[in-house]
Amino acid sequence: MILREECSDLPDGFWVIQRHEDGAFCLDVNRKMNGDEYAVVDFESGTIQHERALTRDYHDFVNRWFIETWERSTE
Repeated sequence: MILREECSDLPDGFWVIQRHEDGAFCLDVNRKMNGDEYAVVDFESGTIQHERALTRDYHDFVNRWFIETWERSTE
């Protein structure tokens, strides 16, 4: 809710997964990608980069951003 108050251009249907320094990673519940899964987008206020999906679903997001990062940090 705080991000929606701070960023008046946060599109309806974006559910914040994780905030970051420039915005947030969000589920785009307006865009089904993989069966009934929603795309994950990188929202930054004032940009259009969220028009392209980062990953096709939450599982891919977790693998890419958390598991792979953790595995690299333990090598």
